[in-house]
Amino acid sequence: YKLELEQCSGDALCRACSAGSRMCPAYRAEPDEMNSPRARATLLRFHAAGLISEQQFNSPRFKQILDSCINCKMCSVECPSGVDVSNLIMEARAQCAIVNGVNTTCYVLARNRYLSILGNLFAPIANMLLGFELSRGLLEKLTGLDRRRPMPRFDWGRFLPKAKKWLRKQRPIAEPRGKVAYFVDTFVNFNDHATGWAVLKVLRSLGIDVILPGQKPVPLPAAVYGEAPKARHELAKTVSSLSDCVKKGYKIVCSERSAALFLKKALEFFDTSDD
Repeated sequence: YKLELEQCSGDALCRACSAGSRMCPAYRAEPDEMNSPRARATLLRFHAAGLISEQQFNSPRFKQILDSCINCKMCSVECPSGVDVSNLIMEARAQCAIVNGVNTTCYVLARNRYLSILGNLFAPIANMLLGFELSRGLLEKLTGLDRRRPMPRFDWGRFLPKAKKWLRKQRPIAEPRGKVAYFVDTFVNFNDHATGWAVLKVLRSLGIDVILPGQKPVPLPAAVYGEAPKARHELAKTVSSLSDCVKKGYKIVCSERSAALFLKKALEFFDTSDD
């Protein structure tokens, strides 16, 4: 943590707004120094060096600065020093959450799959209600989710059971060109079955053997909003299942970019060796 903080050279490439540059979206939206990855890294370095007190670190203003990071990971791609500021921010948020806890909105989003399960069970009704201004207003009061934000529609029934049943009915591929374990994640499972079916049918049409391993949704919201213990616990279950697939020669395929990114990067942040 401290070593990576020291790697920031302060060259301000993260403040670039020219065509072709990709970081930082938060700074592009509000070009204030405090919204830049450089400023976040500097503040965290000051805290690690004892130049920022714990009271200041746990203040609402400091949390506001941490919250300006949207975890897009472009700093890890484009930073010439290779500093992954979003990972540092995740760790700092976890430290803040130990002292201050998390607010209602973060608490709800960290458990978004439970809302997805509920919406999926009552998909026609949920889709209708989410189209009403009054319903979105009530949701905003209860959870803090802005009523102006469009909410995703739900498909009826979970994709995973349907897909496993469909795969059992398919003829085995005699000489598969590859072996793939498809990691579905939350959105396809509850909201977008069409993407899941497309993935399965395309892979099988290419002569690839596809399985659907036991899986939990990636705990990206819990990790991003500071609930590190919860994220670590849930990630361990997924890693255990997917690692068994890898040992059997399967490659892991995701149709959700955030899930793929989290599975590739989260092991750098969470130690799951004890689970």
